[in-house]
Amino acid sequence: CFVEPIKELNEIKSLDKYDKEKPSKAKVLSVGDGEIAKLLNIKEGDIVLVRKWALDEIEIDGEKFHPILANEVFAKVNES
Repeated sequence: CFVEPIKELNEIKSLDKYDKEKPSKAKVLSVGDGEIAKLLNIKEGDIVLVRKWALDEIEIDGEKFHPILANEVFAKVNES
């Protein structure tokens, strides 16, 4: 998966009492065809929660990308 971090994090609290960092909200830009992505029903355009440490950054031709593994997604956000 490739995701784009979303800045609005104030209302999100960690679901893990041992995790000191708040999760990051991110928009899914692209998804592979792996089993975990299929199981979670993750699609392009979905908003997901990932741990902050999952947001590595790579730069290709001046564009920044954030690749993550589907198993680093711990929730899909339903936005109305």
